[in-house]
Amino acid sequence: MHRTYTATFMASLQTHRTRQVLVKQLQKHPDKVFLHVSDAWHKNLSSKAYVHPAEYATVLQDTVFAPCPWGHSADTFRFYEAIEAGAIPVLALDHGTRDYLPSTYLDGPVIVVPSWKQLWQVLMPLLEDKAKLDALQQAVMAWYKVFMTSKVQQLEGVLRLHS
Repeated sequence: MHRTYTATFMASLQTHRTRQVLVKQLQKHPDKVFLHVSDAWHKNLSSKAYVHPAEYATVLQDTVFAPCPWGHSADTFRFYEAIEAGAIPVLALDHGTRDYLPSTYLDGPVIVVPSWKQLWQVLMPLLEDKAKLDALQQAVMAWYKVFMTSKVQQLEGVLRLHS
């Protein structure tokens, strides 16, 4: 799995305190990270404070790991965006996160760290084992395909009930 960025994080720091811890960790390896932070959250994605959505998608597609910290809640669209782009989601279980995460997050083959402070301790050994890294990415993609197929079937069932 050759990608330019080891990790990518593009977001506002305002929505949850755990993001500041994550950013400090990511800054320890600036040569491996695409990092773009905004001080405030904006409703409008075209805000100049944010990376343009097209660039966001391009960068994420060229990223190995996508940390998925709390935003307004523990459930974050970043988790699904990462998988759609072929990146491997990384979750941290600090700040009581396990109690708030959807169980589906932990059912999949994602990377889980006890805290963002242990991010590099977990990621670096994975980066050294290319075969394991490729297998993990394939497992994430296979899991997501099954997950999404299940969601489509659930939606179709609801639609049939109401048609």
